[in-house]
Amino acid sequence: MGAYTISPLSSPHAFDLAAFCELSRAGELPAAEAAWLAELWESFDARLNAHQVVNSTRSWLIAWLDESVEAEVESLWGESPRRGYLAHCLALARLMALAADQVPEVAECGCAPVPEPSIEVERAAEDLGLAMTPDHTLSRRYSLLTPAPYAGGCETCFLAADCPRLKRSA
Repeated sequence: MGAYTISPLSSPHAFDLAAFCELSRAGELPAAEAAWLAELWESFDARLNAHQVVNSTRSWLIAWLDESVEAEVESLWGESPRRGYLAHCLALARLMALAADQVPEVAECGCAPVPEPSIEVERAAEDLGLAMTPDHTLSRRYSLLTPAPYAGGCETCFLAADCPRLKRSA
């Protein structure tokens, strides 16, 4: 097994209402709802974790939102399905904004391809307080793992066989 390093990353990124509306397909939002989402974005931003894992030949981006975001989104679903849905989409949008900042091709592709399993990534995730699930995803609902720099799109994604996007377009 090769050695690896873990470095924290930051990604100050302002809330982009147009990008959010495109991702969520929520349509035009009332001003009060847009303001609520902008505040929620700031709250999510404070609970965003991002790190680069590097070994001698490859590197990856690992990012996730704290478990408290999962609980907050769940609570919002219970109060209002619309707000729950919007908060869920906002969490995804925050992760994708970070990924696009770190790996610009992610924005072009609209997806962050998951790399093949590696012991370095599994151990790094553990070092960061996360776990890899048996289906090679991170243990946080709002998380991502992708090669950084970019290493290719769907054709390189470990999860491509089960990807709902690919199945929908087939």
